[in-house]
Amino acid sequence: MTEEGLPFLLFFRNPGDKKGDKKFTELVVRELYDQKNAVNALLADGHKFAHPLKHLGKTEDDLPVLAIDSFQHMFLFDNMDELYVPGKLRQFVLDLHSGKLHKEFHEKMDQEMIDLQKLELKKLEKFAENEAKPSTAVSFATPPPSIFKELKPSENRYSLLRKTEL
Repeated sequence: MTEEGLPFLLFFRNPGDKKGDKKFTELVVRELYDQKNAVNALLADGHKFAHPLKHLGKTEDDLPVLAIDSFQHMFLFDNMDELYVPGKLRQFVLDLHSGKLHKEFHEKMDQEMIDLQKLELKKLEKFAENEAKPSTAVSFATPPPSIFKELKPSENRYSLLRKTEL
């Protein structure tokens, strides 16, 4: 699936919640009928895939969780209470393809950098006033990288997608 290069629409859920699986599958069929060649909608066991959830700042207690993994970044669906509101899932996927999610992602990161720089400047000013020992620099937590890109097959592997045979 990773070889196709299509983003993953990942519904992390409790595998015992069969009603939730059915409801999500019906939602995908209803709202993303024309997006089959643009995104891979997948049900993900929230217990087995705890590692990607952790990168999103989520735990098994937060299930269900919806995210898109573009193989560059992972984008979290903001409000799971709105998932079944007509048009919300579709807009989330369309926002990925329009670049809106990526743009907002970096704008938020840029604003966080500015806020951290201001905080560090205040600490330095306070140090100058009090001649106290300065604190160590604030580390900036980078946005969650794609986890599933690591599952991509080796470039040296034979592929049916590339017609390289004689």
